[in-house]
Amino acid sequence: LYINVGGKLFTTSSITLINSLYEKNTLFDKIFSKKSNLIKDKNNNYFIDRNQKLFNYILEWMRTGILDDFIDK
Repeated sequence: LYINVGGKLFTTSSITLINSLYEKNTLFDKIFSKKSNLIKDKNNNYFIDRNQKLFNYILEWMRTGILDDFIDK
């Protein structure tokens, strides 16, 4: 699964995005339950107009539940 966030392409699985043990009722729950009207980019990837650097941290948190290891100190 490819998601374009602020012009940067992220690769992950839908399982990671919807089965997060750490947060429920997210934007991704809506996307994959067909309740979203998100736009897609020219390559048919979901497009989210947000900060790509911050999204990298969010995605790692959804994968692992750990955030501290990824934040620059």
